[in-house]
Amino acid sequence: MVALVGLVVIGSVLLPAWLAVLGVALPFTAAWTVEAASSDDSGLWAVGAILVLVGTLGAARSWRRSRAG
Repeated sequence: MVALVGLVVIGSVLLPAWLAVLGVALPFTAAWTVEAASSDDSGLWAVGAILVLVGTLGAARSWRRSRAG
């Protein structure tokens, strides 16, 4: 968790906002997907992975908009 916070802080200072968002959303989704796929035999982990990615990107976009306005 500390590494994720550090990644967000460094990313938002040094990189464009869209790149910082991807730098958080993609690794988080990948880690969740690996964990879910290893413990689910039904295949629903793929649906969950898509929902986690969309939710993470949506929350980041919403947060960015709220700070801008």
